[in-house]
Amino acid sequence: MISRLFYSISSRNRLTVSVIRNKNSILKRCHGLTSSKFVLSAVEAAIARVEPAKLISTAVNRKQGRMIVSGIRHEKMTFDLTRYDKIYIVGAGKASVPMAVGLVEALPVGKAKSSKVSGSIITPYGTSRKIPDIDVIEAGHPLPDANGIKGTKKIVNILRRAKPTDLIFVLLSGGGSALLSLPIRGITLDDKRHVTQSLLASGASIQELNVVRMHLSQVKGGKLIRFSPPSTTFLTLIISDVIGDEIQTIASGPTYPNHSLFIDAKRILSKYDIWDVDNLHLKRIRKVIVNGIKFETNDRPRKTPEFHRNTEYAIIGNNATACIAASQYLKSKKIDTLVLGSHFDGDAAKHGKWLSMLANGMRSLSFPFAIVLGGETTVRLNKEGNNGIGGRNQEAALNALLSLEISSGQDVSICCVGTDGIDGNSTAAGALITTTMVSRDKPDIMEDLRRHLENHDSNTAFKMLGFQIMTGKTLTNVNDLNVICRLTNGNSD
Repeated sequence: MISRLFYSISSRNRLTVSVIRNKNSILKRCHGLTSSKFVLSAVEAAIARVEPAKLISTAVNRKQGRMIVSGIRHEKMTFDLTRYDKIYIVGAGKASVPMAVGLVEALPVGKAKSSKVSGSIITPYGTSRKIPDIDVIEAGHPLPDANGIKGTKKIVNILRRAKPTDLIFVLLSGGGSALLSLPIRGITLDDKRHVTQSLLASGASIQELNVVRMHLSQVKGGKLIRFSPPSTTFLTLIISDVIGDEIQTIASGPTYPNHSLFIDAKRILSKYDIWDVDNLHLKRIRKVIVNGIKFETNDRPRKTPEFHRNTEYAIIGNNATACIAASQYLKSKKIDTLVLGSHFDGDAAKHGKWLSMLANGMRSLSFPFAIVLGGETTVRLNKEGNNGIGGRNQEAALNALLSLEISSGQDVSICCVGTDGIDGNSTAAGALITTTMVSRDKPDIMEDLRRHLENHDSNTAFKMLGFQIMTGKTLTNVNDLNVICRLTNGNSD
């Protein structure tokens, strides 16, 4: 369920999302720690800053008959909308609905409107809403399903009937890889679901997962735009959920040339001991990839004349956008704040231990201090199958709790949260830990928490402790956010 999602009845038609639903409940358990209030509020400020309709309104401006698009990497493009007969809006992702709402609002209306706007977008189940002239289709995530194929075919049909005089907006955000799904010939939907699930369980990075997806798809890796006439104009607006903001990786780059090879897909499947698995799914996948390796040159979009097209790209929001917003909030509260960047990855539990080391190192400071960082870690599940409920943020937080040096009088809090509001296979977005949560003189509880960590059952642990963070689906996604805050005695809001 979307967390208290309200649609404005004003002419501006803004979407407003309340963020942490159980904030007051968590704070009651923090025994008056002001750092916890600041950390949670910083997370809310970060998620609010990357609200998709807001990002669209910042990036897309109109002046007379022209539309000016600005990206966060200093991209700047101008489009004369009077040149286009029709404008289409297509796309997929967790943020596709509010992105489409914001874009429809940003386009010219009334007498200045250059053409009719129509299109189709694909969004996860439970996040749709009516948008004038835009078909909204709900589909499966993180595993693709039949509705995703249905929605993708609808987008393909729109591109097929587009003309060189039309403008096509492509709206992409996290989750787009699963939602925009059309398997290559020789591969079934169940094959794609199987290999996706296998890679996720093995702890593969999003970059690795998407390389494999690209080579098993008719639309990923730049193939989507092949369905339209060569001279049709494309503008892709992107909210990045990928470390490094690589356009070819975000939603598997449906409008961007694929620079990876079939041999790369084989290497990734081999790395995680999936390539040689003896079942029908992998048998069909191996056949497609082996054939692709043989005829690699003929199957690379960047080497075909079809890619000499009118294509533009603008990233309008990313993890750094959220980190900066969290930092600005903390600084407004007179807390010295350091932003460490948005590039953190690797094993979630190890990352959590490192977060606690940062917090432990702040004990000697005589002034309020906070650290903000982001990225996306991974969890490699136990092959024996004894895995519980949780996700990378709660797993990191749980190991941080086990490694945190607790002493009385310390006002320290650490928060790990997924900006999309979904952490692994749980309904939580992440978790908060503080120096007041667990006493070291209760070894039975500590040992129980360690067992939860070993079984990747962090959600159960934090549900028991009462410190899981609940946001519901936030309708945005810019990876994960970590905030550490230490206050001195007497510091207050």
